[in-house]
Amino acid sequence: MMTLQILSMWGEIESGNITYDFRYQNRNFELIDVKKFTNNSTKGYTDEDTIFTETNFDLVKGIRTETDEIFGSEKPLSTRKKTKLIRLLPKIQDFKYSDKNSY
Repeated sequence: MMTLQILSMWGEIESGNITYDFRYQNRNFELIDVKKFTNNSTKGYTDEDTIFTETNFDLVKGIRTETDEIFGSEKPLSTRKKTKLIRLLPKIQDFKYSDKNSY
């Protein structure tokens, strides 16, 4: 039985953070998932009007989902889904931190 090996890399970005998950397969680490959390705060702190955006991009399925919500609310303000076909999964050796804007 083969176990799935995942390498996760976390980093801070402007107004949030981002996590990249790489799967080890065929002697390579391939990017399979990107999770990004951001907020629209411009004051240096969050308050009851701050909108938090969670972006999940499953590169294997090609589905990118963005959800906006206000802290403490029971329902999201909005959810957007996009389908984007990824023919070849990016490999870790080709990955650049500046690629964060692509996801």
